[in-house]
Amino acid sequence: MRQSFRWLNRQPGASRFLPAGFSRAKRALSFGVERVSQWIVAHIMMDAEPHVWYTCDPDGNLWWNADDPVRGRSLRHATEAEMRVWLEQRHIAAEA
Repeated sequence: MRQSFRWLNRQPGASRFLPAGFSRAKRALSFGVERVSQWIVAHIMMDAEPHVWYTCDPDGNLWWNADDPVRGRSLRHATEAEMRVWLEQRHIAAEA
């Protein structure tokens, strides 16, 4: 017996929350609203957390960098220990 998996055959632009009987315009609108809401949530969450990354110099040393958009602070070319201290201070300040 062959099972039917309608969700595997979704049409591009179709929302996973709408029944198949919705018109193409309603599907497109729903898809657009879904995408915009996902973008908004992602950017709200993204801006609340520090952005941390590392760079590698020609000698092979790792240097840590961070930006804190909430407090407007940044840290550049830090060691791992310095980055940990910076993040802990940020966490302690948030609790105060």
